[in-house]
Amino acid sequence: MPFYWITYDFSNPDSFEDFYKWLASLPNDAKECGINTVLVDFDGDLDLLKTSLLEEVQHIDKERVYIVRTKEDAASGRFLFGKRKKRNPWDVYATVDDVEDDE
Repeated sequence: MPFYWITYDFSNPDSFEDFYKWLASLPNDAKECGINTVLVDFDGDLDLLKTSLLEEVQHIDKERVYIVRTKEDAASGRFLFGKRKKRNPWDVYATVDDVEDDE
């Protein structure tokens, strides 16, 4: 049975409640792994997981959900819903070398 790490970035408060109810309904206990991250032992492939979330979580298709799947000592990840932000939140902390103006 594959394991999935699910990270979620919800903007709709109802999505949290629906998602938590979905997690509680799974036959195998989901494990909390930090802020907005959960480890799920899900009996099904990625398409079945996506279908299950679409059926149980309102507006999930408007949220950001990233999945990391483990399979035989390897892991791969992708957005199941949503996409990567254009700018990283930490970009404001990046140091930039001063450039002198040519006069």
